[in-house]
Amino acid sequence: MKTYNKFFYESLINPILIFEESGQILYKNNAYKNKMIIFNSLITTNISFFYKDFPNHISLKKFNELITIPFENKVLKIKLFPIEFENKNVFLMLFEKECFNYESIDKLINYIDEVVVFFNEYGVITKMNSLCDKLLPFSREEVLGKNIETLIENNYVKKPVIQDVIKTKKTIRKNVLYPGGKIISFTGVPFLDSNNNFKGGVLTGRDITRLLNLESDKNSEINITHPDDYICDSIVMKNIKKMIQRAAVTDSSIFLSGESGTGKEILARLIYKFSCRRNQPFVAINCGAIPSDLLEAEFFGYEEGAFTGAKKGGKKGIFEEYNNGTIFLDEIGELPMSMQTKLLRVIQEGKFSKIGCNKTINVNLRFISATNISLEDLHCNNKFRQDLYYRLSVIPIHIPPLRERKDDLNPLIKYFLNYFNQKYNRNLIISNEIFKLFFEYNWPGNIRELKNLIERFAVLSQNDLISEDDFYSLINLDSISTTEVILPEEKSIIIKGYSNLNEAYQKVDQIMISKAIKKFNSIQKASYELGINPSTIHRKLKNKTISLD
Repeated sequence: MKTYNKFFYESLINPILIFEESGQILYKNNAYKNKMIIFNSLITTNISFFYKDFPNHISLKKFNELITIPFENKVLKIKLFPIEFENKNVFLMLFEKECFNYESIDKLINYIDEVVVFFNEYGVITKMNSLCDKLLPFSREEVLGKNIETLIENNYVKKPVIQDVIKTKKTIRKNVLYPGGKIISFTGVPFLDSNNNFKGGVLTGRDITRLLNLESDKNSEINITHPDDYICDSIVMKNIKKMIQRAAVTDSSIFLSGESGTGKEILARLIYKFSCRRNQPFVAINCGAIPSDLLEAEFFGYEEGAFTGAKKGGKKGIFEEYNNGTIFLDEIGELPMSMQTKLLRVIQEGKFSKIGCNKTINVNLRFISATNISLEDLHCNNKFRQDLYYRLSVIPIHIPPLRERKDDLNPLIKYFLNYFNQKYNRNLIISNEIFKLFFEYNWPGNIRELKNLIERFAVLSQNDLISEDDFYSLINLDSISTTEVILPEEKSIIIKGYSNLNEAYQKVDQIMISKAIKKFNSIQKASYELGINPSTIHRKLKNKTISLD
């Protein structure tokens, strides 16, 4: 079995892919990246998307034979070879050198259901597909053959992705809001030759406007279904579950704290499941969702005629209605001070009176409480009564955020994936490559954000295998702006006193361009050394964005 180093593969002018028997792609050479970059959204991770017969050809050992593969309106010609790569027995797919000429690319990109724009190393728009005329606020005739900086000056675009790709030589993703409400999710990918020289790139864009109407309600709890257990693999959550099972069999008040979206209601229901009151009613009350002037009536009930608008015959309150059961007080940190005082009396004395009635009602209730406010605020008497807190937190349990227990990601992803595959009749697959992106992300919205993202995949992904572009464009759906999305860090990045990229670029421009001109004493030579167009330097000097002083 043949084996070569990566230098050999990079020296080939033919596009190649190296893949496992499962079809999972392990390696692409630069010839593939340069010539076939427009298909990356289709064949990023697995060759089965375009090569359906590969298992059969491998089993028949059709090696070193010319094989034809139908793809779109063209036939690809390839050869297969068994090789050893990184100590694995795998397969190499060698594409015919001229498998895609310019004419075939022109035809093929018009079949792609996304904006496709090619540009060269100087930022000149060289090729666009027909969908650009429909989705973009200008026609191909208006921009083809023009430099991106000219388009900025003529107000066709503002802070374009292409400009960022040229500056950074890296993949850039942005969600851009256009006049009229249309939102396009762009991905700009640079072309680099075998010597890592920048040779231009391709910009793709997907219309995601309709996604906003399909976005799940971010304020709802993760109650798509209530599993019998809290799904986890992490040691910290397994220990919390053990503590919950021990505490649940008592009537002690349990206080759950943790960030929004960590699944506090699921844990509350788990406590109820293991409690001695599991055959009695359970009710979850969102203290922040009930208007403050209605809280007392909802909790305690009222007598007929107690106030204007009171129902005839009065009304039972939650405490009376669910007597002998379990009360889950979610978002209890939102409870007004006046209600905190009255709730304390119910917990201490086990009795209360309806509004408009002096008669005392005795109750026997088990309280589980939850909040996402900080421990510092919980221990501030001006924000939360300390005597009430200590009554409710006989057993305090803090639920860590998802970013601190990423061992739970794997079972949670599988659970939500299975649920939404069934709900939307999909067969979504998340590759190991995309799993890594899940683990690298910070999950500020915790489990709720994870659940929402999997549902977005199920609703919107064009293919069953989730791509990298799917991940980034959908995870940043609510980040609609003309600035680059930075993942996974949330905090501002400050380098040499600069936290704004435009300011940093201007400073770098000033330093590098002025030094290059002084060194070479020629704008032409300086532009060649810096890898920019001479007209760019002339324009910056004219506009005084750089100075030679």
